[in-house]
Amino acid sequence: MAFIQFLVTILNQKYNIVNNHNFQIWYHKRVVIQENRTKVGDLVEYQIDELDRGIIRLLSKDGRIPFSEIANKLNVTEKTVRLRYKNLVQNDIIEVVGVVNPIALGLKAGAIIQIKTAQGRCEQVMEELKTMKEVRFITMTSGPYPLLIQINVQSQEDIRESILQLDKIEGIVEINTIIQLENYKNTFEYI
Repeated sequence: MAFIQFLVTILNQKYNIVNNHNFQIWYHKRVVIQENRTKVGDLVEYQIDELDRGIIRLLSKDGRIPFSEIANKLNVTEKTVRLRYKNLVQNDIIEVVGVVNPIALGLKAGAIIQIKTAQGRCEQVMEELKTMKEVRFITMTSGPYPLLIQINVQSQEDIRESILQLDKIEGIVEINTIIQLENYKNTFEYI
């Protein structure tokens, strides 16, 4: 027990850990404690380093890549990759999901639609847009159209139907539709 207290003291000095509870998390869960973590109030904010970036980069290219292959490419142990992966997921830095090819599902038509809303109605319109199945992306933007959405549907006729559906949403005062003719790049590689 004296050794553990000694270790807690060293960790407290080196990593600015404020109590033994943080040490217990480190000790039992083997959470990687790094010098590039920053303390915000009572919370410790996780900051990614080059190893994390390498893991993210490889997973962005192939979400099914084995941890052993990631470890080989980054010259670390598989256990290190597993722990880092777990930290990245737990800290909401990455989320590994299957990405669907809309064309393979028959969704061959797409449009980007700019939406102007009535004063004070932006949030209400956003909530309505979230319920539309064909809307795959919603963002708030600057300029005359505070909302931008992207839709994927089966045909040009379905784009027309979506526009008519948007016209029924209370709070939308103007839309500008940009038909997507061809997609040249669609990536999830951010690093």
